[in-house]
Amino acid sequence: MPAGEGQIWINALPALRDRYRMLWYNVRIGGQSAYSASWSPAVGRMASDLSAYRIDVVGDAGDHWDLIEVKDRSSLAAVGQLLGYQIIWRRNPPDDRPTRLIFVAPQITPELSIVLAELGIGSVIAPT
Repeated sequence: MPAGEGQIWINALPALRDRYRMLWYNVRIGGQSAYSASWSPAVGRMASDLSAYRIDVVGDAGDHWDLIEVKDRSSLAAVGQLLGYQIIWRRNPPDDRPTRLIFVAPQITPELSIVLAELGIGSVIAPT
């Protein structure tokens, strides 16, 4: 998560912290699955790490997981990121708990609010 988005997360955290038993940052999912036979194990790990997607924050809420994307502005692209993360997460989840998607930003446009609501994606407006 870039520094500016990190500050947005820090600003949102007081409103969210009691929801979670644990938080993880920059969680890698997916990534390189086919390796060249000529690669060393270290190069294979590096290729996997570099090709993985990174969820900004994953929250363990007890009965479900929250996949959280933090942006510095309202972003329809973030909706696509969250939906993609959820699909990839479901291919290799840590357990059978359901996931929820959460978008965090300093402001959310009316249009994006409609999209988030229609898709069942939660949102948090981070104070500035």
